[in-house]
Amino acid sequence: MDTGDATLTPLDNYEIWFGNKQASGTLIAVNRSKVKSLTLEAGGSATITYDDSGNWVDGPPA
Repeated sequence: MDTGDATLTPLDNYEIWFGNKQASGTLIAVNRSKVKSLTLEAGGSATITYDDSGNWVDGPPA
């Protein structure tokens, strides 16, 4: 087994999807639709939109 120091850096990664059969309070979904992944750094924010074609688009609705 390796021993020694390790430096861990937290990443603010988020995944957004629609799930119609997920119980409230669960963290792991088994029936995810199209997934949008986001990484936010230093308190950043993002705006995404689910368009009429069923796709995630960066930015506000057109």
